[in-house]
Amino acid sequence: MSITPAPDPARTALLVMNFQPVILAMLQENESEALLGRMEKAIAAVRTGGGNLRRRRAG
Repeated sequence: MSITPAPDPARTALLVMNFQPVILAMLQENESEALLGRMEKAIAAVRTGGGNLRRRRAG
C-alpha cells in the first residue's frame, strides 16, 4: 500500500469550470445543487491551504 504525500500548496492549482445555466440545466436540480456545493468546498479548501485557483470560461 502506497501513501500519497499531501499536496504542496505552492505547486497545487484547482481549475474551476464556469458552470453556465445551460450546463446545469442538463442535470436534475438536486444534482446541480450538489455539484455546486462540492465545488464551493473544493474552492474553499484550496484557498485555505494556500493553493492556486484558476477559472476557465468556455466559449
